[in-house]
Amino acid sequence: MAWANDLSTSELFDQVKQLSPPQADYLLGILAGRVDGDAYIARLVRETDGDQRLRLIRLQSRHAGPDVVAALAEALTDPDRRIRQAAAGRLGDIGSADSVAPLIAAATDENASVRREAISALAQIGDPRATPVLMQSLLSPDEDVRLSAVMALYQMRDPASIQALTTALGDASLPVRTWAARSLGRLERPAKDQSLIRRRVPRDQWLYRSWLSNPTLDAGSEIYTFQPDGTGSVEDFHMGITRDLQSFQYRVSASSISFLFAGRSVWVDTRFTMERSTYAIPVEGARPCLTLAFEAEPYFLTRPQASLYYSLLQPFEDAVDG
Repeated sequence: MAWANDLSTSELFDQVKQLSPPQADYLLGILAGRVDGDAYIARLVRETDGDQRLRLIRLQSRHAGPDVVAALAEALTDPDRRIRQAAAGRLGDIGSADSVAPLIAAATDENASVRREAISALAQIGDPRATPVLMQSLLSPDEDVRLSAVMALYQMRDPASIQALTTALGDASLPVRTWAARSLGRLERPAKDQSLIRRRVPRDQWLYRSWLSNPTLDAGSEIYTFQPDGTGSVEDFHMGITRDLQSFQYRVSASSISFLFAGRSVWVDTRFTMERSTYAIPVEGARPCLTLAFEAEPYFLTRPQASLYYSLLQPFEDAVDG
């Protein structure tokens, strides 16, 4: 479908409405890469219904713009429970502060599945405006909703939730009680003034901060370098010689990273995991590091052969929260 690149944005919009998957999905990817594509995608979300609207919502990029965010927020009131649930999930992935208010409303939806999805989305965004509805959700008769709420409060780390979490220690559900205890353990670290509760920077944010401030070295055949301003480069590495392969822009969410490589018009998403480890260096010995594992190698879009990428750090004992 090389002809699609020659279409105007409005023509792409018309084709997406007329065609069926997978052709329509392919064209939607091209549309998402257009500078003016956001407004047209928002129209698609608004002007479709049923299964077609559900499919469009599920296909939305994590980097959708404000027009699409607004359209997804409107979809939170769709009569179809599946559409409301899907819209909440995508808004959580996008992470826009503009979606917090409609997600708070969705957290009280008549359907428990929608409530759970909205609660999880609010946890991903991490806006403290969500704390009251999360605490309220701890009183839900639905155990899964209460569990989603207490796990969300674990991620939020808002001291305002201490009393509600303390009450949840008496919940009839063992998983809810367990997560309530974990949440309180994160919040109630003693400070010099025992009347105060010191909020620490979440460990995952500290990992990201450490990762973004250090080149990330591949154990295999590529070197990815990330800069804090959202740019970077990937180099081919062979027999001790590196050559520039490609520059890119990147964005990081809770468990995925997206790349826009130079010369390409579509962002590529891949999930990743990150953990503390050590890296063996001749003479110096084992050095503290982060290991970064991509689910799929982003430039070549293949599953990794050597999946671990290393970022060398100062000893972890020197790192302080706050």
